[in-house]
Amino acid sequence: MDELTVIRQQINGLNDQLAGLLLQRLHLVQEVAKIKQQKDLPILDKQRESEILNELGAKSSDPTTSRYLRTIFEAIMSASRDAEASIKK
Repeated sequence: MDELTVIRQQINGLNDQLAGLLLQRLHLVQEVAKIKQQKDLPILDKQRESEILNELGAKSSDPTTSRYLRTIFEAIMSASRDAEASIKK
C-alpha cells in the first residue's frame, strides 16, 4: 500500500468520526432551538459565535491553519443556524 492510500484511509476514518460528532452536535442544536423558541430568543447570538470562533482559531499557532479552522466552523455554525430555523414549535 502506498503512502497516499494510507493517508487517505486515515482521512476516511477521521471523516467517519467527524460525521458522528456532527450528528451529535446537530441533535444538541435541535435542543437549543426548542429552548430558544420557548424563551423567544433569536437564533443568532453574534457575540457567542465570535467568542467560539476566536477560541477555535487560537488552537493553531499557524495563521493559515487557524484561518481554515475558523472557516470550517463558520460553515458548521451557519448550517446549525439553518437547522435551528427549521425546528417548529
